[in-house]
This record gives sequence, C-alpha cells and structure tokens, in this order.
Amino acid sequence: MENEFDLISFIKQTFNPSKGEKFLFMIDDSSMERRELVAEWVEILEEDKTLGIKLLPTLDYEETKFNNADLPDKGEQNDEEVKIVDALKEADIVWCLPKFSATRPLSILKDELNFRVGSSPNFDDEMLDGVMLGDPKDIQKRGAM
Repeated sequence: MENEFDLISFIKQTFNPSKGEKFLFMIDDSSMERRELVAEWVEILEEDKTLGIKLLPTLDYEETKFNNADLPDKGEQNDEEVKIVDALKEADIVWCLPKFSATRPLSILKDELNFRVGSSPNFDDEMLDGVMLGDPKDIQKRGAM
C-alpha cells in the first residue's frame, strides 16, 4: 500500500533521533486500543536496527480528565510505581499519547528536564491513515511547543 503509516520513518522525520538517544512512550489509562497500538510499536522499535535508539519502558499514568491538566506525580513502568518526573529525566525523546492533551505540562517539563516531546492527544489508529501520513514538518508546526 502506497500511503501506509511507517513508524520508523515517522520517528526519523519527526524526532530526528541520534544513535543512543533514549525514547519513551508515555500513555494514560484511558484506551485499551491505544495501549495495544503502543505495545505493537514497542515491538517494531525493539526489532529495528536503523534508528539506534534505546527504548525505555512505556510510562503509564492515570488519565488527567481534562486538557493540559497537571500530570499525576506517579505512574508505572514495568508494573512498578515511578515518579513521572524521574522517568522523564531518563528520556531524550518522549512521545505522549493521552486522551486529553498533555502539551502544557510536557512543555514546561521538557525545558526543565531537557527532552524533546511530541504530544498526540486523543490519538487513535484511524489517524494512521490520515493525519499521520502528512509531512511531519506540517504536523510539527500544528503542534509546535
């Protein structure tokens, strides 16, 4: 299929990772479908040899209930409770896929903790055949942080 979402290309074009950078998926507990999609992406990235990134364990957190709310203090990685700030400190790149936008709190934290971030609120797999096929530079402009 000619217009098919390519996760590796999207990450290359959107985040421009350098070899050895640490990549973190961050997801709230609002959608099982989104969680399953991220789990599939984790498998793809674990098998990928071209990006050279180190994949951190996915950071799960409780849904915030409204856009740009403060993030909870704690989340989970590998079924263990962690402070969200501590998990973010480990990352060079964070891609957050929550139900409600986390742009404001992540914008503040990215400057404090020195990571690059993408926030894709209310993301679902139907977007893979639409908006996510667009030029990542246009996507970045729409979501500039």
